[in-house]
Amino acid sequence: MIAYGVIHGAFVAIAVAAQNAAALGLPADALAQTAIRSNDLLRNVTMVPVAVFTLLFTWLVLAGMSHYPRWVALFNPGLLFPLKQPLLGWLSSPAQVVVGGGFFEPDSADFLSIFYAGADPKKVE
Repeated sequence: MIAYGVIHGAFVAIAVAAQNAAALGLPADALAQTAIRSNDLLRNVTMVPVAVFTLLFTWLVLAGMSHYPRWVALFNPGLLFPLKQPLLGWLSSPAQVVVGGGFFEPDSADFLSIFYAGADPKKVE
């Protein structure tokens, strides 16, 4: 979640750069390219630990080494997010925009809801 916040926090820099470019009479992406490259770098750096912890969490849940039922692992956004690109190829244009533009956020909210609801309070000591 920290990586998610850092990457989305960098969107402010992209927006400010585009706004400054417009104020200077330049194309919006003229100044935003540096901020976009920084955001891409942040994504690439955070992908490794996110992938490691996604696989670790999934393995622990599926192995029964957590307080969550095994089916919770199926709703892990780290596993569902890579399925987005193949899914977009099968969908028509309006559905591609809905799924491609907002797939991760609702998926994260669903996962967190299931994550907290799936815990068995009797097992937590």
